[in-house]
Amino acid sequence: LIFKGERESYNTTVKSLLCFGALNPLRIYAFDFINSKAAENCTLLLIIFNSITLALDAIHFADTSFGTFLSVSEYFFLFAFTLEMLLKILALGFIMHQHSYLRGTWNIIDFIVVMAGYSIFFPGGANVSVVRLARVIRPLRTISRVAGMRIIMNSIIS
Repeated sequence: LIFKGERESYNTTVKSLLCFGALNPLRIYAFDFINSKAAENCTLLLIIFNSITLALDAIHFADTSFGTFLSVSEYFFLFAFTLEMLLKILALGFIMHQHSYLRGTWNIIDFIVVMAGYSIFFPGGANVSVVRLARVIRPLRTISRVAGMRIIMNSIIS
């Protein structure tokens, strides 16, 4: 069976997460969604707004209502990027086969950034500056959408 998205298609006879077959409606929906232009545009907007809030957070609005908004927005972005990650994992599988989620360089970067975001919830979790550093990597994905920059970014990552 071949899944065909607007950007990619995969010949997949393997199950995603060892339980979602190729004809599973949730998997088909997830695959169609992650390959849609709307999802790509939404992700790019989220990255841009996340970058803006990250830059504004560096100004230290700590004791203001705007500072509270920036803090709460971190949870929103973490939720949104987690949802994107889970949909991709559902559609592609996690790691077991050739086209699975953790076989793509940008997906590995996104996975690390999302997991670093969750570390702030645990006592003794990652230093906030380490989490911010991981979040700074995400805008590189936006830059990579420009054709000429994509070649440069892939060269740097490889």
